[in-house]
Amino acid sequence: MSIVDDRFVYHCIRRFFQVCAISFYSSFDVRGLENLPAEGEPTLLCFNHGNSLTDSVVLISQTPRVIRFCAKNTLWDMPVVGSLIKGSGAVPVFRRREHGDKATEFNVDTFKAVYGALAKGNCVGFSPEGASSFRSEAFKFKDGVAYIALEAVEQALARGDKDFKINIVPAVMVWTHREKFRSDVMLRYRPPIVVDASYVKPGVPHKQAAKEIIAMLEAEYHENILSAPDWQAARLAIAATRIQRPLGTFMSLSTYMYFLRGWMQIFKMPAETPLKPLARETAKRIESVAAATGSEAKDARTVGEVLASLHEYQKMLELVKVKDDRIRRIEMNGGVRPSMMRCLRIIAYRMTLCSTLFTVAAPGLAIWSPVWFLIKRKERSLLSKGVGWVDSVAENKMIVGFFGLLTMGVLFNVAAPVVFLYLWLTMRLYEEAVASARSICGIYRLMVISGRDLRKLLALRLRAKWHVLQAVSLFPKSSADRIMEECGDDVYADKSTEDVGRPRWWTNFNPMRRRKKDWNEVLRLMDHATMDYVE
Repeated sequence: MSIVDDRFVYHCIRRFFQVCAISFYSSFDVRGLENLPAEGEPTLLCFNHGNSLTDSVVLISQTPRVIRFCAKNTLWDMPVVGSLIKGSGAVPVFRRREHGDKATEFNVDTFKAVYGALAKGNCVGFSPEGASSFRSEAFKFKDGVAYIALEAVEQALARGDKDFKINIVPAVMVWTHREKFRSDVMLRYRPPIVVDASYVKPGVPHKQAAKEIIAMLEAEYHENILSAPDWQAARLAIAATRIQRPLGTFMSLSTYMYFLRGWMQIFKMPAETPLKPLARETAKRIESVAAATGSEAKDARTVGEVLASLHEYQKMLELVKVKDDRIRRIEMNGGVRPSMMRCLRIIAYRMTLCSTLFTVAAPGLAIWSPVWFLIKRKERSLLSKGVGWVDSVAENKMIVGFFGLLTMGVLFNVAAPVVFLYLWLTMRLYEEAVASARSICGIYRLMVISGRDLRKLLALRLRAKWHVLQAVSLFPKSSADRIMEECGDDVYADKSTEDVGRPRWWTNFNPMRRRKKDWNEVLRLMDHATMDYVE
């Protein structure tokens, strides 16, 4: 077996993936490309795997080097997907789940191909987590990647090449909402772990060296990835970040992600006072601190209090269907909501804008509608198979959407480029129209909320903010260092009352992407304050 080396086919596939990725996701925050070794240096690109084949789509579209992925062999039999995988020069891996004891025998040629590719200086993509899964917490890494690197170095030494080395580059992907159309992606290429002859000792098993390499790889991932004990903790981390840094998209995506990661790490700590309304996983994790003393007991109380106050406040927000930002602005205005006339003026303006945008976009929406119908049908078909298929939603949306548009291109023939441009502008107009409709819903709910409920929300927010600011002292040093390194932001500075204002409407419209007000914004009328899957 040999790895296909047809760069023309690969680059065609890369362009196709770029179109898919840019169309599906709203923005990419990519940094660390300087950490990728130059072409010709043997490289193992290791990535977290929580979004099925979409992970490969994003990496191929954003990575300048040619990547040869290792993927389960059953993908080669899938229509469309199999052709793309074969054309990209990927290597089939035979898993015990499908092939039992014969997997080892079948994989002999696979590993020969991988070692051959590394010997030629190629870049091979692996996921140390193994299988993809839609989850809140990262899986423990398997050590296969480390053994491959060590074996490749050992083979090079046997050939007399003492300077041979493998660069293991961690590629960390973080998604705001991985399966949602027009959500956002952060991608980080971290400094490589260099495996050379110093790790290989003749006649000595690789077990200890492999453990050291995997430990370094896991440490690099855990400093950058979002990992919460459960979806409930992730939901409360979003609430805490919004209260601590209510800057919306005036805060960069990377800054937002690292603040979010910090709160997720805090919520992994033991907490006092079990809370019945919390998710079962969170409730199990909350431990008694009867045996704890000193700072341990104090920290546990702090975490328990912030969890409880955030849960109560977020639950109330979801009950009355109002965003935290609107309550924050009322709080800054001395607890007085906008006057009825002001609310009606805003609603009238937004309704005019919304209806105008929908009217202009209507012909394009009529063309889009069959594609969106097929996408939704495919999504529900996947979900009917069980929750294990949730991580495949994004890739199937991309595939159905692309071939739906391709069919339209064939139907419109020579006018296809103009039609595609119009469909893109239609999508952008639709985004703005939905945003205006969402604003109308938010203002209306603010008008009809009772004075009693508003006072309760203000009191709950004040309590939650106090506990959040108390818990900031527990922020993990790794998150704080990364925020300072990438964003220059002081984690411990109190910005909970900072008012950054709102961009004017003429600065909002960009033909390429929407200027969002919140990084959790998706194409929905409701606030999407969770990272769990919601259809």
